[in-house]
Amino acid sequence: MMRRTQRGLSLIELMVGVLIGMLTVLAITQVLMSTEGRKRTTADGSDAQLNGTLALYALQRDVQMAGYGLTARPAAMGCTVKAQYGTGASPGAQSWPLVPVRITPGSGANPDQLTLWMSSKNTHAVPVRVTENHAQADARFVVAGSFGSSAGDLVVAVPPSPSATNWCTLMAIAGDSSTTLTNTQVPHLATANGWNAAGSGLVPTAGYPAGSHLINLGTGLPRTYSIDATKALVATDVQVANGLSAAQTVAPQIVQLKALYGKDTDGNGTIDQFDAATPTDNAGWLTVMALRVAVVARSAQFERSASPSDLVTPSIGVEWPVDGRTSGSVACSTDASRQCIRIDVSGVGTDWQQYRYKVFDTVIPLRNMLWTR
Repeated sequence: MMRRTQRGLSLIELMVGVLIGMLTVLAITQVLMSTEGRKRTTADGSDAQLNGTLALYALQRDVQMAGYGLTARPAAMGCTVKAQYGTGASPGAQSWPLVPVRITPGSGANPDQLTLWMSSKNTHAVPVRVTENHAQADARFVVAGSFGSSAGDLVVAVPPSPSATNWCTLMAIAGDSSTTLTNTQVPHLATANGWNAAGSGLVPTAGYPAGSHLINLGTGLPRTYSIDATKALVATDVQVANGLSAAQTVAPQIVQLKALYGKDTDGNGTIDQFDAATPTDNAGWLTVMALRVAVVARSAQFERSASPSDLVTPSIGVEWPVDGRTSGSVACSTDASRQCIRIDVSGVGTDWQQYRYKVFDTVIPLRNMLWTR
């Protein structure tokens, strides 16, 4: 008995099988790509959440301490502090306002900067009263008591009524065998390397009369928070050892920093206005009771879009929800009954709309200003 000839698959059947296999692989690939994209978006979103939380925590911690040791003398708020390390050209003479926190507004997509000042003394940061007139060329202050003062501490000399001609001066407590730190004398002898201002011309012509005060900063010098070129939040400190600045990274992928002063303009103990207008005199600085801060963290995941209308971030930028007390706010795009400030994040690059952003914000009371009241 003869068997029928056995035959394999035809060419058409093979092509149909290959086509079905390719379609299956394509479907599986698309699912995997979609899943992987969502996983990266979620993971990078978690990183942005962590970065934003760390950035806001660091700011909140320092802002809460801002003004420690300074606010015990309300008349000193806003006084211009002149300082110079040594006698060289670098870093040269410097000038800062004696305030707990100062906002340097950034225009457009440029971030704001925050400069904070506080005493680092963990024992006593009590102002010391000057009891005898201190001439411009004198090398020591005669005081009612130097309690809490130590050699090497930085002090700010504050006149009874600061003005354009009677400013404040930063000095360092120093002493030698002929002029030592005692209960009634605080020396600040001039040296080639140090913050001592005797003979430097940084002291007002009239000197510091009896009734002036010395504010003890310990080793505290201004610290500035800003966003650097790598889009990271950095803290820049003026170094006690040389007067130069040194920066350290606080949190990466922070693309914007915005801040507003919380002001009690009517003196009733309640903040009634938030704005970025820097006070110009002592009375204005005494109204500042808090700081409203927002940091914007960016996800590292680049989100591809099929068309210009499919971008993940709208052209208006990101919105910072605030309230009716806030200057410059507009109706939120997602809820017209609420107020928002629109934050420009286009400074990260031309593809800024293909990244996701998250705003972290809080209102931070200036505790030392509140306690002074």
